[in-house]
Amino acid sequence: MPEITASAASYENLTYDYLDDGTIEITDCDASVEGELEIPSEIDGVPVTSIGDNAFNPCEYLTTITIPDSVTNIENRAFSYCYSLTSITIPDSVTSIVYNVFFDCCSLTSIIVDDNNSAYCSVDGVLFDKNLETIISCPGGKEGEYTIPEGVMSIGDYAFADCESLVSVTIPDSVTSIGSNAFWGCDGLTSITIPDSVTSIGNSAFTCCSYLKSITIPDSVTSLGNYAFQQCIYLNSVTIGSGVTSIGNSAFQGCDYLRSVTIGSGVTSIGTSVFRRCTSLTSITIPEGALNSPMEARSKCK
Repeated sequence: MPEITASAASYENLTYDYLDDGTIEITDCDASVEGELEIPSEIDGVPVTSIGDNAFNPCEYLTTITIPDSVTNIENRAFSYCYSLTSITIPDSVTSIVYNVFFDCCSLTSIIVDDNNSAYCSVDGVLFDKNLETIISCPGGKEGEYTIPEGVMSIGDYAFADCESLVSVTIPDSVTSIGSNAFWGCDGLTSITIPDSVTSIGNSAFTCCSYLKSITIPDSVTSLGNYAFQQCIYLNSVTIGSGVTSIGNSAFQGCDYLRSVTIGSGVTSIGTSVFRRCTSLTSITIPEGALNSPMEARSKCK
């Protein structure tokens, strides 16, 4: 085994560091590399066990990346902005995948997981945990309509982020939570139905879903995260169910065409700048006792 140093080293088109356990993490790749790339399972006899944060960001000319069986961890945004990447296979050795790994991989149509992987699986090219309870990542190039399988309980952080070609996502009644940035930048979505089973909607869950036209937050939801529908430019009507007790900061900021909002009776707190730059807003309906006064809601437009 070579002497372990703190400085980064190079191997062909890759840059790597040694981890505390003496194994290797890939930290960078020459952005000009084209076509197919195979990550080595070891370098100078030392196993490659991790693909680090932003390691292949932005290798926009790579079409295929082969991950060896030695890798156990794939870190945040590891393959982000790999615009030409069309498919990728997760080997059975991988036990940890951080959210947002494939952000803006707009040509990626399939994420394949080895059948023997104990932590993850894929169904129709979409990445899930092994028990099919959490959807982790829908490939950015997936088009048209998509139905989340029954039994899935959670839509993970960034699960559908930047899936611009999806026009419809059907959420089953088994889902109870929608994670932060779950549908961020899904420009193709014009409508989405949130089932009565959902209890929480995370920060920026639907930010920049520009063409959403209307949204109804069911009574089952108790919290609406910060920036939840920020910059949904063409959103024109919102109904917030009676179960919601708090609306996060800037939840509807920049919804230029929003005209009417109905706030449920359970809302007791509303964050700052919730309706800021909602320049078309003409009506906010607030039931008696929902907030301290209509003036409180009006102040959130500033």
